[in-house]
Order: sequence, then structure tokens, then C-alpha cells
Amino acid sequence: MEENANSKAVWENRRGNAGRLVFYAIALLGIAGVVGYFVWFTPCNSVKQAAAMSRAQAYIDAYQGAFFKEWKFGAVTWQPHTGGGCGCLLVSGYVLEEEDAKAVIATIVATRPDVEVIYQIETADKKTWVEHVPQDRRDEFGLPLKKDGSPGPLGDPSTW
Repeated sequence: MEENANSKAVWENRRGNAGRLVFYAIALLGIAGVVGYFVWFTPCNSVKQAAAMSRAQAYIDAYQGAFFKEWKFGAVTWQPHTGGGCGCLLVSGYVLEEEDAKAVIATIVATRPDVEVIYQIETADKKTWVEHVPQDRRDEFGLPLKKDGSPGPLGDPSTW
């Protein structure tokens, strides 16, 4: 009788463990399903936003050097941004003329970035524009005066 009771207790213990395992398996599948739905089927989430922002950073690393060889674009910045549809490339800054703003947009469109681009480009007078150019870029382009004191590409600052 004792053997019968022991074997019955062992059987019930096994059945209890199996029940727990089934419960945990179903719970884990449910959690995985919710996470999978969130990642793949929601229009925008942190995973998709991070992916778009890293694509924007890769684009910046690939194209920004060639873009900034022109002194006219010295006060324009590129950066990954959380805005847009779900992460984007933000192109912002100042240019001297409306044609320069159109050139910025045309240059970026021609390279076909694989991420949404938001433009915040304003025209400014020479003094405001130079104030927004980073110091190292001012030295590179000789803005507003070259190191020898001669006028830079914008002419003599006293005539502004």
C-alpha cells in the first residue's frame, strides 16, 4: 500500500511539473507574440526609430564630408533626429541666398537618402550667417577674414 501511495505521489508531482511547464511555455509565447507585434506591426516604435536614426547617421558619415567642401554650406548642420514619421535626418541652418537653400535640398535629394529628411533652412545676412558657422569651419574658409587679414569669400566685413 505504501508503494502505491508513493507511486501516486510521484505521478501527481510529475503532472504538476508538466502543468507548470505548459503554463510557462504558453506565457512565454504570449509575451513573445506581444513583443513581436510591437516590433513588426506598429507604425513607429523605439526599435524602428533607432534603426532610422542609425541609417541617418550612416548617411551623414558617407556624404557630409563632400557636402561641406563648399564654404556656402558652412552654417548648415546634419544630424539624426527623433522627429518625422519615425526618426529622420534633420538638415538645419542658415544660407546666404535662396538659391543656396535650393542647392542644399537638390544636393541631398540627388544622393537619395534611405531615410526621411526634414529641412529647416533659413536665409540670413552675412553677419548672422558667419555667427552660425562653427569656429573651425570659419578658419578653414577664411571667414570673415583670412589669417593674413585679407577679405574672405564674403568680402570685407566692414562693408556688411
